[in-house]
Amino acid sequence: MFQNWSSTINWSFKAIVSFILALIFFISCPSPVLAQNKNPFQVVLEGIQSLFAPRTTKGAPVGRVRGGAGRGRCPTLASLESNEPGIDALPLSALVPTISNRLNRDVEQLAKSVSSEIVWSKTTEAYPSFWFYIPYVYEESELEYAKFVILDEDKHIVTGPIFFQLPDKTVVAGKPSLAKFTLPRNEKPLVIGKQYNWYFSIVCNERKPSRNPSVTGWIQRVGLRILAPKDYMYYAKQGIWYDTVTRLAESRLATTQAQTEILFPSTEKSLITPQSEIEEDWEALLKSFLKLSDEQLSYEIANAPMVELSPVLKGEVQ
Repeated sequence: MFQNWSSTINWSFKAIVSFILALIFFISCPSPVLAQNKNPFQVVLEGIQSLFAPRTTKGAPVGRVRGGAGRGRCPTLASLESNEPGIDALPLSALVPTISNRLNRDVEQLAKSVSSEIVWSKTTEAYPSFWFYIPYVYEESELEYAKFVILDEDKHIVTGPIFFQLPDKTVVAGKPSLAKFTLPRNEKPLVIGKQYNWYFSIVCNERKPSRNPSVTGWIQRVGLRILAPKDYMYYAKQGIWYDTVTRLAESRLATTQAQTEILFPSTEKSLITPQSEIEEDWEALLKSFLKLSDEQLSYEIANAPMVELSPVLKGEVQ
């Protein structure tokens, strides 16, 4: 009788343990249906921190993805207002992924600072494109301009300074814009394997640069063994975010044009991916990079006018 009672207890214990283990497994493993329904691009964005592996000869590649408010003689500010109380309008910002320096254990620890950020990513291009959210527009009577510089790891100037006229009020209808700048072919190309520190600023006061809204970050050129496709998802999975932004923007433009033009059959993702999916990915990328929580603000920024910044001689903007 004792043996029967003992075996019963033993069987019950095993059953309870098996139930607990099954429950843990069920909770920890996502449902296949949910996994299939989740947007793959957003999954990559959520794991963005694991794609960071930056290191420079001078330590962690810290930067600043948002510029402060310019003081003094600045162009007209055309910021979009948030619908949520307590949320300020978005300042000058770079479309580059960031992570907190204190959360990254793979880089050297610097002085603890609340604003310390790792602003770094990769490109495959010798002449890459950079993207910025610019909340400034100019009137014909204004003289303000933007400036771009690239330095090597030893702080030697590699490119620039290159000057740009800010987006014309008539071109962007007085709204903030998403601006693209491609490194000109007459400049030195980025070298595979090297890392560079770039600076982009709105020049409101040339004599006092600290008063100018500015953003800064790092870029590293990497090589690929294959001819890279135009599929932005390929670059996202590789953590090559400078090219991801450009390819996604190009895909978005292509699908928009396809609504009104007859296009020849193509295997490019820009023509086979539904426009709704591309729009969803574009907004998700902006929300992630710009740290946006307001849905209406995210939508307005995602649909802001796109402009391409062309270099001009400094004398032309004075």
